[in-house]
Amino acid sequence: MEELFIYALLLQYGLTDREEYLQRLDALFLIKDSDDSLLELEFCTNNSKKSLSLLMEYWEQAVRPLHAEKFGKPLFVGLEKAYRQNILPFREFASRIYGIWRALPQDISMEEPFWKLSYIDDCLSWGDESQARELYQETFCFYQ
Repeated sequence: MEELFIYALLLQYGLTDREEYLQRLDALFLIKDSDDSLLELEFCTNNSKKSLSLLMEYWEQAVRPLHAEKFGKPLFVGLEKAYRQNILPFREFASRIYGIWRALPQDISMEEPFWKLSYIDDCLSWGDESQARELYQETFCFYQ
């Protein structure tokens, strides 16, 4: 479920496409077809905001606390993939990363490397894009 939560976050913030999220949801549903949470997610595949909301609710009720490494590794792989694909202007990318940080469950948002996502875009305020890029690179490598 961690991976599905990650792809719902990435989809909500425009850092992955809908197809990638749906592939992960469908694969998980085929394994656990009696899971009511997954069935509910299958019914709202056209609404990424609703999907993310349902996954966050699921996390609050069933999974807490979130395992930082199990969650972090695939999250940072997804973020790095979006970064390398250069699908957004860099400032917009940084803004969306900050949005993802704000959406993270509080129990991990203040841990490294997640915490770093909250302030990397500050470098852009004083025009230091190279510093921001360097910090993203460090963050992407945290679990490697």
